[in-house]
Amino acid sequence: MNRRLRKKRFQGEFSRYGVDFKYVLNPTADGDALFDKFIVEILEPNNYLWSGGGGHQRFGFFVRLGKKQEAQGQLDSIRAWFASQPAVRDLKFSKLFDCDHGPFEEPSDPTET
Repeated sequence: MNRRLRKKRFQGEFSRYGVDFKYVLNPTADGDALFDKFIVEILEPNNYLWSGGGGHQRFGFFVRLGKKQEAQGQLDSIRAWFASQPAVRDLKFSKLFDCDHGPFEEPSDPTET
């Protein structure tokens, strides 16, 4: 396949990678405040595309990170950000995957008590 078609179809060096993740908050945590902080500190400055939501202390998201060379470092920074948040009790990530072609894999459910 020529370069123009690979770019048009997001294949090869033009593939875009992302990750699914789920988290559970501590019972006393403010989910809205954490979500707002996540948007302001992680999603908007890095221009990530994302979708997801939740409620009752359980949340799930998809974030499109970028090309494979960059995606692992970006994923590590997201993991580190969540690890630094005392409101997050449990966090599970899927493996990086090709956003346009899969294979799509859900992270296991975080524990809930």
